[in-house]
Amino acid sequence: MKKQLIATLLYSVCITSNTVFAAQPTNINYAGKDSTFGGERYRLYTVRCSDGKKRTITQWKKNAWCVGKGSKKGCRKSQMSSAKRACK
Repeated sequence: MKKQLIATLLYSVCITSNTVFAAQPTNINYAGKDSTFGGERYRLYTVRCSDGKKRTITQWKKNAWCVGKGSKKGCRKSQMSSAKRACK
């Protein structure tokens, strides 16, 4: 019984530590407009994360939010979900 309790406590600590210490977005600022070589326009935003790093997300037409400058990979429908993904 005692071993099972200790194992359960250690497991729960490991699970919660991964979510507690993951970097989270703290600030999102507009950084400007740009376009691709084909003329497709997009907007850039700078995400400041809780780990102190700055990352870039891109907004395409129809509110497609992607991680990275001019990237169309791993797009999300909301700004916040893309910002969280950028901070991981």
